[in-house]
Amino acid sequence: PSTPTSNENYDDKLLSFFTRVNYAHMNRYLFTASIRADGSSKFGKNNKWGYFPAVSAAWRLSEETFIKNIGIFSDLKLRIGYGLAGNNRINNYQSLAIMSSVTAASGNGAQAGYASNQVPNPDLKWETTTEVNFGLDFGFFRNRINGSADIFFKEVKDLLSWRSLPHTAVTTGIWSNIGKTRSTGFELTLNTVNLEGPLHWESTLTYTSYRDRWKERDPKVILAPYVKEDDPVSAIYTLIPDGIKQAGEDTPAMPDLLPGQRKYKDVNGLDEEGNLTGKPDGKIDQADVVYLGTRAPKFTMGFSNDFRYKGFDLNIYLYASVGGYSYPYTQVEHGVYGGNGIQRLKDNNNFLADIKNRWTSDNMGSAMPSGEVNSYDSYGAPNWEKNTYLRLKNVTLGYDLSRLFKANKLKVRFYFSGQNLLTFTGYKGLDPEVENDRAAYPQQKTFSFGLDVKF
Repeated sequence: PSTPTSNENYDDKLLSFFTRVNYAHMNRYLFTASIRADGSSKFGKNNKWGYFPAVSAAWRLSEETFIKNIGIFSDLKLRIGYGLAGNNRINNYQSLAIMSSVTAASGNGAQAGYASNQVPNPDLKWETTTEVNFGLDFGFFRNRINGSADIFFKEVKDLLSWRSLPHTAVTTGIWSNIGKTRSTGFELTLNTVNLEGPLHWESTLTYTSYRDRWKERDPKVILAPYVKEDDPVSAIYTLIPDGIKQAGEDTPAMPDLLPGQRKYKDVNGLDEEGNLTGKPDGKIDQADVVYLGTRAPKFTMGFSNDFRYKGFDLNIYLYASVGGYSYPYTQVEHGVYGGNGIQRLKDNNNFLADIKNRWTSDNMGSAMPSGEVNSYDSYGAPNWEKNTYLRLKNVTLGYDLSRLFKANKLKVRFYFSGQNLLTFTGYKGLDPEVENDRAAYPQQKTFSFGLDVKF
């Protein structure tokens, strides 16, 4: 059969215009305004351009006489900002219909031709983020204590995302502007000089808290009955575990369940229109899925300490994350949650040693499932774990070798460093900081030493 000719040529164009105005008066009153216009070839014919203004102002209170007379502040500045930013990070040609070459059976042979493999979306437009920020910079006692605090409110509208299409459509999905999200956050940075003199000690504390929720959703997006319109963006939903089925036990809500498999609680049902009734219905299905939490932590913290003494320097950095959830893929597929079916054991797949404690006829007191594939897990297996942790991220000890010889212009420093030395967590996965996928690679504990030479 003849084969249709093909040629590939990708074209991505972005045209931008930008202007900014700055104004400062007596180093007390600061003002900045800007606007940019961006045109992208990725969007529909009528939506290629996006316009993104921004404005910010600051009042350096520490330069005012009534603040200077207090005698406490070495720095004090109020800040406020408002601005829009655009996002076009999608593949090329997502607003267009695209054809691809195909070969179809025709009589005793085959016929070459073309078929549509992408549904056009001429209404595709820029994703726009609007943010309002209130900030305070402060310093006390000749800046021995200083830092900044920020509260921000962010709204993302016309959110770009892949949206699934009905099975009757030509393709499985389409890039669309699927809705609007809103988020709030708080950030604090605090620097302190704790000791001055032969022994010098400085500390830096950072704290970040962030919350986001859906504000609007595209009505074409069909939500599961357990999903609320204003749920967090990174929401997690699961069934509620109810122990392990034992031999001879009757589980009428889960008639196909085998001994050793995990049971789930019947907490809800669906009416004829697919809405939750709020009452158990005698069977386990998607009506029994509940909101568990989010991937995003409630807050994160960093704490850094720097010490200097007679040529020695020492840095110790701690990092903590509290309240988020991660999916421990390695343990789910190869260990503590029973694996992906005992058939994989028979096929000599690798598993963690934890599975020796799984439920068997000789170990019926185990809380670990047997490893037989549980079809009810498809509704939402509760394998997620809190990934709260405290990690000693870095310790670096150095010494200024220049002190041992007279060389005014030559600086030589020897240092020894260790990363990811200790982690305190109840998380059972490989690494609470990075594991959210099968391909996750844990943070390594590393040691290094070296020389810094400056001249």
